[in-house]
Amino acid sequence: MRDVGRNRLSYSPSLTDARMNAMMDSWGRPIQTGPEHLVVHPHAALIGERLRRKRIGSGLTQAETVAAVENPRGGNYSTGLLSRMERGWANSPLYAYIHFAEALDLGPGRALGPESGEDVPSDAELTLLEALRGAEISPHDALARLLGEAG
Repeated sequence: MRDVGRNRLSYSPSLTDARMNAMMDSWGRPIQTGPEHLVVHPHAALIGERLRRKRIGSGLTQAETVAAVENPRGGNYSTGLLSRMERGWANSPLYAYIHFAEALDLGPGRALGPESGEDVPSDAELTLLEALRGAEISPHDALARLLGEAG
């Protein structure tokens, strides 16, 4: 317990760390927790990762991305919300995910759909693509050069 102004505050979480760590999703997999004991759901983390990869692949910062998306309640979303969404820690309404997906030219079906058949580039692949774009070399030309040198 600690004194804050004239009030005494005590912190007693509704779920202990042991109980939080023992929480399971509907498939029996443990649910991770993030900062402030926000629950990370596997599907929210998957969707957030898709948004993050698309944003980075487009060469956008979080600030640039949120500036392009209007919140239906007025103004823009915060970069903090986008950061939490990308890490799967947000408890955002479905329309927020759809707004960000559309702003990133990622169809809602692709952003929210199943992971089967998904070919998401790794961070190393994104770095390589970024370097090729900077050197103004198309991926096709890069492969032709590599195969020409190897053959």
